[in-house]
Amino acid sequence: MKRIIVSFIMLVLSIILLIWITGCGFIYDGDTSVAAKKLDSLIDCIEKKDKEGVKALFAPNKLANIDDFDESVQELFNYYEGEFVSHPNSTPGSMKDNDYGTVKEYFLIRNVVYTTADTYYFTIFWYIRDDTDKENEGIWSLDVMRLKDSPSNNDSYCYIGSDWTTGIHVGVISSEYYYDLFFNYLQEGNRNGLKSLFAKNAIAQTDHFDESIEELFLYYEGDYWYGNWKDSEFQSSREKGEKVIFHNFAHNEVTSKHSYDFAFRWCSQDTADDGNIGLWSVYVKRYEYDEETYSETLRTPYWGDELWKNGINIGVFE
Repeated sequence: MKRIIVSFIMLVLSIILLIWITGCGFIYDGDTSVAAKKLDSLIDCIEKKDKEGVKALFAPNKLANIDDFDESVQELFNYYEGEFVSHPNSTPGSMKDNDYGTVKEYFLIRNVVYTTADTYYFTIFWYIRDDTDKENEGIWSLDVMRLKDSPSNNDSYCYIGSDWTTGIHVGVISSEYYYDLFFNYLQEGNRNGLKSLFAKNAIAQTDHFDESIEELFLYYEGDYWYGNWKDSEFQSSREKGEKVIFHNFAHNEVTSKHSYDFAFRWCSQDTADDGNIGLWSVYVKRYEYDEETYSETLRTPYWGDELWKNGINIGVFE
């Protein structure tokens, strides 16, 4: 929980710093009502199962890069059950960049939606204005998750979605939630917890898996100082109607003794085989923290040898 709180605080501070540097500003007047109307229009299309209506809400430039959009819309229709009851208004995160009269404005909408059948989290990245290119206006990223499918069982869970990835994502948990758990278990010395994060099939296909966990606990030294999520990749594919989602993400962890670069490969969805869901591959390298070179190192994500070998791979450099 401490790591989740720290991550959230760092995210807020980063946004504030970005605003200060770029001259962007939060918009307060009317944000809530505008966001509510946007969400209303989306829910209306979902309840009517209006595929073209949902499509019209997305930014044309983003639609061009979504290969399985029609299948994703149908998946959304199947996932959403019941009749709409309410979505308590919450002020969205909003940004407006006014560069000599050229305006870019978007919402980061996180809302709980109640229906007669269930409760859902909606996470939406929605460009409502872009004077530089009108084809960017519309939804970029939409995530929907049922309360009972989420990692938390309360309505205040701050769902981040599929890392703001373009398209529609149903029931996908963010990589940030996963790596928070990974590092909590690592720092606590919780071997069973760490093992539970790995896919059952990955463990079965990895030689000396338990021994590699012991090696990782010996390799990771010092007390946690801070960590940075450096980069992520989201890969979604379909075959014979089944859907598979993988996340690759890079993380830097600084302790009182060393600095570590981690790379993860995680399967968050496989509709054909639940045994594939979980962590498949971890790479980690250790180096001494150097304040002068650290900021430069931080800009480059670590991806190990990019072979994504199953299990835990220690001390692998590019």
